[in-house]
Amino acid sequence: ADRRISSGTAPLGDGTGTVTGAPDRGAVVLAEAGTWAPEGERPLRWRATSRWHAEGGTLAVVHERQGIPASAVLDRQADGTWVGRAPHVCDADRYAVALRVDAEAVTVTWTVEGPAKRYTVTTRYAA
Repeated sequence: ADRRISSGTAPLGDGTGTVTGAPDRGAVVLAEAGTWAPEGERPLRWRATSRWHAEGGTLAVVHERQGIPASAVLDRQADGTWVGRAPHVCDADRYAVALRVDAEAVTVTWTVEGPAKRYTVTTRYAA
């Protein structure tokens, strides 16, 4: 998986990692681990898990990073992109998710907005 974190159009850092997927009671659980390097700084390790499952024509996800879960239900749009119905709210922060599938990869984007946060985390899953 390739991970890019940006604020507006300015990159805040890039990372790479490995992803393992496993079926679990009708869902797919992804476990990710890798390194991320903030611009001009040394690399940091990261871990995340997500549980994806189809639910009546929608996708549902529970994503956990640093022990904090974020959940969303995504609807398919006319252009084939899946977009979260409503942002996940954690304290004063809002986490919106979108998923795009193309021939080369699946891309998941989380947009984070809050009083002290405004950034986007884009993860590209490719074979």
